[in-house]
Amino acid sequence: MTSRERIINAMKFKKVDYIPVMCKKRAIAPQTIGRKYDREFQLDPEAMAKSAIEAWKIVGDDAFCLGSGPALQMGLGCDLNWPEDDHPSFKSAVITSREEAEKLEVPDPFKNEYMDAFIEAVRLLKEWAGDEVPIKIASYGIFNLLSRLLGVERMMSWILKDRETIELLCDKINETMLRFAKEMRNVGADIYEIGDAMSGPAVISTKVFKELSVPYHRAQIRGFREMGLISMLHVCGGEYPVIDQLQFTEADFLWFSELVDLSVAQKIFYKRFAVCGGVNPVDTLFLGSPEKIDEDIKNIIVTLKHKSGVILMPGCGLSTNIPIENLKAMADATKRHSELAGAKVV
Repeated sequence: MTSRERIINAMKFKKVDYIPVMCKKRAIAPQTIGRKYDREFQLDPEAMAKSAIEAWKIVGDDAFCLGSGPALQMGLGCDLNWPEDDHPSFKSAVITSREEAEKLEVPDPFKNEYMDAFIEAVRLLKEWAGDEVPIKIASYGIFNLLSRLLGVERMMSWILKDRETIELLCDKINETMLRFAKEMRNVGADIYEIGDAMSGPAVISTKVFKELSVPYHRAQIRGFREMGLISMLHVCGGEYPVIDQLQFTEADFLWFSELVDLSVAQKIFYKRFAVCGGVNPVDTLFLGSPEKIDEDIKNIIVTLKHKSGVILMPGCGLSTNIPIENLKAMADATKRHSELAGAKVV
């Protein structure tokens, strides 16, 4: 069974030879070719593609992974801090008024150097990867990007006091993401992973989540589905308060943080929506030894009543200081303990 077949079977609740595993290698990948996860790396498509390949060779999980968050932010004109070897972070707001929101332009992906470089990285990766192992694009979601344009405080204030401007910006961000995703799909992307903590219960109320987050996620995910992309949605921050609402986003995979018991999520959504996540990115993957990782993965798999309809993943994005050997241990343990659960797990 190829990785592509394994993931599609998991999505459709069919038999798999082992539970698929995705280790979110994007920020760690540059180390495999002697590079840093910095601004220059985001403009080097050959380095992005080569590092994704090398990281996959080491870890041996079920997807190549590229991170489009920096490219999307730069395409929208965000003002960022660029650490020496880490994810870029918010520096200052670039939109402070309705007038500035109206002037925000939806970028042409081929006219922005960061977006263009990223599309080329996907194309180069696809040339090497072929069809057996899918290419997963890790991306910020609409509200994460909104917070990078406005700042969190202004975003929260406008959600309450100026919903019309918030919706104007969300529409433009959504259009940007769909345009970019279409070009990535055209050159070989298979899975679109949306990380959108700023739309989740750690930031906004369940009422606002239902009124604002769910409709935008659903519209975006339907757009991805029309392109032929598999979607994963992660709203982070302890999703229990909105867990009943996640079904209305229509995501192919609901990706849960380590604050949600993956076996509980599976019970809620089994035969309706596949789930993923479950692995603690700090206690297990950053601080854990290979022995602890093996034990933690075993415990997760044992608690899952069904061994299909699920992918094991870190419960959130990973920093650049996670040992890549620990990600390999995670992938190896998933395969080993899945096999112990049965030659053909379902």
